[in-house]
Amino acid sequence: QSDRILDIGCGNGALLTELAERGFGNLCGVDYSERAIELAKEVARMEEVAAEFSVTDVCNTDSSILKGREFDICLDKGTYDAISMHPGDADMQRAMYILSLSKLLKDDGLFIIASSNWTKEELIKHFNPGFICIATLTAPKLHFGEPESGGNPTV
Repeated sequence: QSDRILDIGCGNGALLTELAERGFGNLCGVDYSERAIELAKEVARMEEVAAEFSVTDVCNTDSSILKGREFDICLDKGTYDAISMHPGDADMQRAMYILSLSKLLKDDGLFIIASSNWTKEELIKHFNPGFICIATLTAPKLHFGEPESGGNPTV
């Protein structure tokens, strides 16, 4: 529980708060949204959670608090999906994300990604070479009034 954990696209910091409640320390959350980071800091203060939060563009970590840092575990629950829909150059943004991730994650580190936009095979292709898929969890299909709508999020 002493692993250094980075939540990429942490939003309000709920995942890091949950991890802190389970005994994890060395928690860091980044998000591009200043308002999300303000909220995460407020929630952490109210819940008495010791976590670091920063407004950061994960695709440009060289000019952020993340520069030169390494993490044992990096978590992504939708940021890669959002970057993949970049209206400019999505391919370049994905490449920058993966490059930044490779700098942030220790060589023997663990990257956990939850994706609703990409299949397991697509994620393996995107993150190869450099990353190895060691496990996959498939969530139940989402239903919004129509049978079988939505896909199987890949983790």
